[in-house]
Amino acid sequence: MPLVEITIGEALRQQARKNGDATALIFADDEIDYATLYARVDVLARALIALGIQAGHRVAVMSPNAVEWVLLEYALARIGAVMVTVNPAFRSQELGYLLGQGKVSALFTVRAYRRADIAEDIAAPLPDHAEADPVCKMP
Repeated sequence: MPLVEITIGEALRQQARKNGDATALIFADDEIDYATLYARVDVLARALIALGIQAGHRVAVMSPNAVEWVLLEYALARIGAVMVTVNPAFRSQELGYLLGQGKVSALFTVRAYRRADIAEDIAAPLPDHAEADPVCKMP
């Protein structure tokens, strides 16, 4: 089977154009069609660029399965950034090691996972960003 010579972002754009009303993603009670997925990814990609994330940057995503994870995956691919997936069960020591080794430019996470306060856990390995607002709502 030959390799497809288009990017992930282009593949999503083509699907949105050809099958915009078709279901692209089902998660719990949330169902998103290709046109909506593409539009949300476009908004998020622009927001990531506005935050200073560029092609080649490594961006950590520390989240369980969620619609937002998929949006970030496509948006990061669309702008040429590299998604570094992080197990949401990691705690400060593991996270600090991974962030240092991975040379990440940004970290996106959920507030809590399995009753653990992730925001509190990530504060320790990120002392330079203690004053930063840890919450950013995704479109």
